[in-house]
Amino acid sequence: MAAARSSGPSRGCSSRRPRAAQHPPCCCCCACACALGAGAASILRLGACSQQRSGKAGRVLRGDPRNAVTPLHSRSTSESCSASSRTSQRLSGVRVGGSEAVLEAAYGLLTRTSATLKECVAVRVSRKLKPQSSQVTSLRDDSPHGWFSSGGGRKTRVCSGPRMLLLLLLAAAWGPCFSGELRSPQRRWPVPYRRFDYRPKTDPYCQARYTFCPTGSAIPVMKEEDVIEVYRLQAPVWEFKYGDLLGHLKIMHDAVGFKSSLTGKNYTMEWYELFQLGNCTFPHLRPGMDAPFWCNQGAACFYEGIDDAHWKENGTLVLMTTISGTMFNEMAKWVKYDNETGIYYETWTVQASLDKKSTVWFDSYECSKFILRTYQKLADLGAVFKKIQTNYTSIILFSGEPIYLGNETSIFGPLGNRTLAAAIRDFYYPFKPHRTVGEFFVDLLKIIDRVILNHQFYLFYNLEYWFLPMKFPYLKIVYEEVPLPIGSKTSFGV
Repeated sequence: MAAARSSGPSRGCSSRRPRAAQHPPCCCCCACACALGAGAASILRLGACSQQRSGKAGRVLRGDPRNAVTPLHSRSTSESCSASSRTSQRLSGVRVGGSEAVLEAAYGLLTRTSATLKECVAVRVSRKLKPQSSQVTSLRDDSPHGWFSSGGGRKTRVCSGPRMLLLLLLAAAWGPCFSGELRSPQRRWPVPYRRFDYRPKTDPYCQARYTFCPTGSAIPVMKEEDVIEVYRLQAPVWEFKYGDLLGHLKIMHDAVGFKSSLTGKNYTMEWYELFQLGNCTFPHLRPGMDAPFWCNQGAACFYEGIDDAHWKENGTLVLMTTISGTMFNEMAKWVKYDNETGIYYETWTVQASLDKKSTVWFDSYECSKFILRTYQKLADLGAVFKKIQTNYTSIILFSGEPIYLGNETSIFGPLGNRTLAAAIRDFYYPFKPHRTVGEFFVDLLKIIDRVILNHQFYLFYNLEYWFLPMKFPYLKIVYEEVPLPIGSKTSFGV
């Protein structure tokens, strides 16, 4: 498999790139969209009167530069049947992504519709209005706020003509959700990692200090009757250069080893960044380019041999299980697929708090995750692992609920948000490579001010940008156990 190549010594873990996950609307919004049909354009204009969802739509975060986001002001029930001139207001300023704007508008529209229908029906029933002409002095579509005069000079609210028809159409489509309170569109957490149909070519601008997978080779086809030993490999990141320095911080790199009983040959397989960890974590700000430039691909690396000294001296080299040649060949097919579709390195895990049960907003995609997926695939194929403890490194950011900002085009394109674009570039500037110690400490102070004092972080995930409202303890490196998987069947052919 030419796509999975390797570098002799471990180069550390890293590679990535973001994109926005698809977030399906709630059943109510789907039903509403189906019912609107050809009248969708006129109905969406009603979104300007939408209610504010739990105060979230229009909130202003400290330091949030998205000046293009305007609140969706709540409307009183008396305004919901207002004259058509009001319903034609535009949803100007909603720039949180096209789908979000539509969902916000649809949510507000349906919430307002629900309240209006319920009030109209309640009024008609409670007052038991009689259909006598003497009671009604005026019933006109252009009456102020949809009021009409009743017999005693008192005004009673109804939904007149076209409005009532529109509300009934919406109610029919929205029936299953009408009895309960409408829920706002919910995101799926953690945001699913995006896979691609193929791996794009890397840009020549991206250069690695250490060549990726210099001795890499294709994964061989094993004989079905072969018995192959599987080894857990772990060593400090950049151990080949700094020894056990990063091992004291538990910043570890993971790999897996194989040894054939028929040929006596052994192999190493790992997954890491093409252009080193720093390039996968922070972008380049290139002159003449508005958008940050990312060099964040990662890939699998397979090569013959296991560097015993590298893994044993400051790390781990331990037998995990044995598999058959058939299982190894099936695993090789999966590695090819995984390597061609999961192409961007994601350094950060982002979660709500230190609590292990807290919400994970984003999951990392790096060397250890590849090894965990490989173990799971082997377990699914029938491998039975020994009972040993396996710990892995995670670099965690802590934040409140992330805010989706958009992709490169919507932010940095011709019609993008220039204020937001400038804020993102300004945030990433201090993370550039430093030529002097003085520059480093000056930029370090800027990073502390932005991330810790002002609680701001801009995350690039799945080729899209997110705003993280940071909170204590802001960042932590953890080295925690992840148990070995258990397959659904026993290992065959071994």
